[in-house]
Amino acid sequence: MINILRYLATDIQLNVDEIQKTLDYQQRLALATNSLTKNASEISNKKLLNQI
Repeated sequence: MINILRYLATDIQLNVDEIQKTLDYQQRLALATNSLTKNASEISNKKLLNQI
């Protein structure tokens, strides 16, 4: 019984670690996406200003 509980605890910890890695990756991806969106907006605004 104790071995099963240890196995489950280890499995749960591995799952928690994977979830944390996924959340960290998603956060970095969101920051990169926001940065790219900002850069694209700035480039677009500069192009518009150059056309005036």
